[in-house]
Amino acid sequence: MSVKCETSLMVRARLLDQIDALAAALPHLSTGQAATQVDELRRVAQEASYPQLADLARGLERALARARSTAFTLPYIEALRAAVGCERADPQVAEAFLASINQRLYG
Repeated sequence: MSVKCETSLMVRARLLDQIDALAAALPHLSTGQAATQVDELRRVAQEASYPQLADLARGLERALARARSTAFTLPYIEALRAAVGCERADPQVAEAFLASINQRLYG
């Protein structure tokens, strides 16, 4: 396995760990605390060249800013996990994930 491939796998594992930790903590966090953790995930995703994941995190941050609870976050968490494994990094990927989330939340 190449060094580049191993590095990519390590970054994906780190991102998935962050998403899983966020998912586990969400029921116990205020929206402000959740937004702080999502912002950290967005920053790491951006630095690791996962723009689709960063865009989804940004969408979750906006949703948290409008919400009074974290109860609606499951579709976002599922999309964040899926985005980590997505090989495509163009803007349409994030748009498709966000459209899927909106469909699940609002029908």
